Amino acid sequence: MYMAFALPMVRRNAIATVLQVRLSIESNSPLLRPSPSSSSYLISPGQFMPDTNPWRRRTLSDSSQFVQKTLRQILHKSPRHTALWISARHMWQNSDTLASVFWRKVSNYREAVRPIIVETSSHVGKYGNPDYVDDGSEENLWVDYHSSVLSKRIGLDQYLSNHENPPTALIILRPDLYVAHSCLVNTPEDIDEALSFLSTYLKQN
Repeated sequence: MYMAFALPMVRRNAIATVLQVRLSIESNSPLLRPSPSSSSYLISPGQFMPDTNPWRRRTLSDSSQFVQKTLRQILHKSPRHTALWISARHMWQNSDTLASVFWRKVSNYREAVRPIIVETSSHVGKYGNPDYVDDGSEENLWVDYHSSVLSKRIGLDQYLSNHENPPTALIILRPDLYVAHSCLVNTPEDIDEALSFLSTYLKQN
């Protein structure tokens, strides 16, 4: 038996079983909202959110130091839900123009929901807070240097086609890191639709 645990695959499966990260919540649970059919390839509500490769914090801690963390490290012991905005794009595609709209709209739920924006390194104009974000939000803004890894883990890669303006993924996570809702965002109305169900069980400001 002990020899079996020498095999990496056996160890991974055993750890996943103990941590219960392969369990899923029933899709008809009132704590979940089904994803629209147009987002069918994205990670589904009820699934456990996999950890990510390390991201770099967009704002430098000093003039020379980058802070790197995985999603699990960022959300360690966080009591709030998380609204995860993932803009993974190819270098030749246009930059995301809706992150500021998302930031403003999700602020209505700030007591119960933590917004996190993850952007591709080639589309971050400068290291520091963007104009729409106040100081003190450094732990909510991250840069992904290996966005293809993340996009594959959540299914976003299926939508990064040859058009210049690909969709962004919006994933709402429960505090236990299970997905409550996931969708693609192409318009401000898509953000409204994704956030609307929060008002049914989360207290707004």
